[in-house]
Amino acid sequence: MKTLAFILVVVLLPAVLVLTNVQFIMSPAYVRWQYGRADFPPAPTIKAAERLPVALASVDFVRGSLSVEEFANLKVNGQTAYNAREVQHMVDVQRVTRGAFLAWGVAVALVIASLVVLRGRRAARALLYGSLLTIVLLAVLGIFAAISFDQFFTLFHGIFFEGDTWIFNDTDTLIQLFPIPFWFDAALIIVGLAIVEALVIGGLAWWTLRRSPQRGARAYAR
Repeated sequence: MKTLAFILVVVLLPAVLVLTNVQFIMSPAYVRWQYGRADFPPAPTIKAAERLPVALASVDFVRGSLSVEEFANLKVNGQTAYNAREVQHMVDVQRVTRGAFLAWGVAVALVIASLVVLRGRRAARALLYGSLLTIVLLAVLGIFAAISFDQFFTLFHGIFFEGDTWIFNDTDTLIQLFPIPFWFDAALIIVGLAIVEALVIGGLAWWTLRRSPQRGARAYAR
């Protein structure tokens, strides 16, 4: 049981940290922050006054706060904002998002339960190894995304979406509302925050191990 708990903490910690940060990215706060940046790309065919409200409503739909009918009826420039292909893609995005958030909840529960089983030094060691695994995996992923974001973006979508259903023209509403720099920043923030969080957790775990000697060593000292 303790071996299984140890493995679960190590393996699931990267997923917990990454998906925690994904929830921040999939939020109105992140959209507002992006739109408030001076260098955020403009939308050629969408009025500035309509762009942010439609983007926020789109995030609400992905998070389940808006129905498909309400989403499909969003307007820009007096016309339907999204075409049928875009609507279907966003339905797929909502499905993937729900699955990711469900996986996050299960992973968090398993990590907490495993830490309760392990306790003490075993728990600290599991968190240390899980943090190291997170840092290594995300460092490699972050370098890949920074060097070749287009390839990373294509690979990511190829995992979760069928064929070319996620590819759109520059004039489509989805691209004008959420341009590539929006997702480039999102990837860097998710990876960067997860690495920082892993460093903090790993540092605390290492400090705990240093302050808490093994039972055998303590008994020998006596």
